Amino acid sequence: LSSMIVKELTNPNTAPDSGSGDPGTPIVETKYINDKNVRSIGYGFVINGVAMTLAGVIGKGLGIGEDPSYSAEFDFRNQSNNLFPSHVVNDILKLSPTKAFVSTNNGLVDFNLDDLSYKLRSTSHGLNNKKVITCTQVSTSNNDQQGYIAGTEHGINYSPTGERWINVDDTFDNVITCLSRIQNSVGKQSLLFIGTSAGLYFLDIDSFLHDGVRKVNRLTSISNALPSTYINAVAYNTEKDVLYVATDGGLSVIPNIREHIASNNYSNSVKCTNCTNY
Repeated sequence: LSSMIVKELTNPNTAPDSGSGDPGTPIVETKYINDKNVRSIGYGFVINGVAMTLAGVIGKGLGIGEDPSYSAEFDFRNQSNNLFPSHVVNDILKLSPTKAFVSTNNGLVDFNLDDLSYKLRSTSHGLNNKKVITCTQVSTSNNDQQGYIAGTEHGINYSPTGERWINVDDTFDNVITCLSRIQNSVGKQSLLFIGTSAGLYFLDIDSFLHDGVRKVNRLTSISNALPSTYINAVAYNTEKDVLYVATDGGLSVIPNIREHIASNNYSNSVKCTNCTNY
């Protein structure tokens, strides 16, 4: 969210079309955080049986409030009130209804909603940079190994527990913008797509965790075909094997991505065919 938290309601004054199933005209109501720097949202948390939502706001830190459907205000925790180690929250990863990994400019925060306590993981814990952009859970295709990948301003880090971290690929030093994991049970393949400020990359999770191959691969042919190499978001359609890439230049659709990777069809010498930019 680039501006503020919004809540979509149905206009009660607009009757649905007969037989069409149209619920009426949506109304987007802006409330709760009137700030233009909402960076991330985490929902589905619980404190003392009450549904809670976390919000990361640049300059304000971590906001905690009841689920917006209950019309509650947000209470912010940051360095100024000594309740949280950063004013900048970049991402929120839900681990359980009472625990989250919060990516901040001062490191990765292990946040516990049971007692509102936190533990800060930074360069002293193995992270290659204290500015953590995003974090995601990963696992092998047969789920025999799991862990976490954190993206920073200088590449990606891995930890099996979130305590100690290692740099995945010492030669990969790009600014991470987003991470998107795909797991294909049919092809027995687990991949992590890595969006950066300089194009699209991927990590073979199976090769990394099973075989110790610490190599991040650049999807050069796809990156060159994109309208911009600054990647904002990546999403994967498992059923159609289609990769959606959002960049500063628009939305691009890349079909047959598994075949593209399986055939090593991502070098600079190979053109990305059938890639569509919108």
